[in-house]
Amino acid sequence: MKYRAVIFDLYGTLVDELWYPRRQEVAYQRMVSEIAAVLGVGTEEFRRVWTETSYRQNVGELRPTSVTLAFLCGALGVKVSKEQFEHAAAIRLEFMRSSLRPREGALETLSRLRDAGLKTGLISNCISDTSDLWPSTPFASLFDTVVFSCDAGMKKPDSQ
Repeated sequence: MKYRAVIFDLYGTLVDELWYPRRQEVAYQRMVSEIAAVLGVGTEEFRRVWTETSYRQNVGELRPTSVTLAFLCGALGVKVSKEQFEHAAAIRLEFMRSSLRPREGALETLSRLRDAGLKTGLISNCISDTSDLWPSTPFASLFDTVVFSCDAGMKKPDSQ
């Protein structure tokens, strides 16, 4: 059988999971703690609400970051200043930007596949920050087709 295309996932394949390996887990926990502190809520309380909204974030119901943060503030019953809100959004965006660093060999592998004449695709569950940041990543030019769950309105696997 001759292959014509290779389809990838993003997190855990081309970049590290948001909470793994250890260095990424530490960065993730720090991001959650920093945002909680900026919003003036407990870290565990913030983490609980963040986790409860993960599905809605992944299917694009809570996008962009400003909508997600506004929802989280409402769910937590906190009112924040514009400066606090912008600071929290900046922390989240910077974490997401740093999370999109290619794993060793990922860019070379994608380049070799394309050089061999194969099409490349990406299908990934993610929040809107990933989709929004995608064009500025080194991956953007290496894929023929990209599908993000937050843009498609469903997560994989979906039985529908």
